Amino acid sequence: MKNIIPKFVYHGSVTPDIKMFEPRKRYTPGEFSENEINEAIYAGDDPAYCAAHAFPWGSEEGFNLFYENDKVVLEVPEKYKDSLNQKVYIYKLPSSAFKLLDIEPKGHNFWSKEKVKPIGIQKFNSVTEAIKTLGGKIRII
Repeated sequence: MKNIIPKFVYHGSVTPDIKMFEPRKRYTPGEFSENEINEAIYAGDDPAYCAAHAFPWGSEEGFNLFYENDKVVLEVPEKYKDSLNQKVYIYKLPSSAFKLLDIEPKGHNFWSKEKVKPIGIQKFNSVTEAIKTLGGKIRII
């Protein structure tokens, strides 16, 4: 497991032009009950991983996100493939306010309880474009 906090972390969203991130409850596909989710800003060290989290999906719908040979893979059920056609935004954030979050995949998830101003943004016309451009893969299953 990596215990090093990188210089920058990333946050994926379908919301354009976020000027300031503030701690909020988040939706976590299949991981936690509502009472277990803390108000925070959640981010990751891999922009492709964050692109996969940029749009709403659920494990109960058959989606699966994992690493294979150090590359992010998002498996999407055939009936949900059109959900990949929405615009997504990957925000670059300074990591100084973030702490490592102890969930799978280990070493890739971070959280902050402080407001954080983004220092950059990449805009993509689709989830597919974002994940592939950022070095990940999508599998339609």
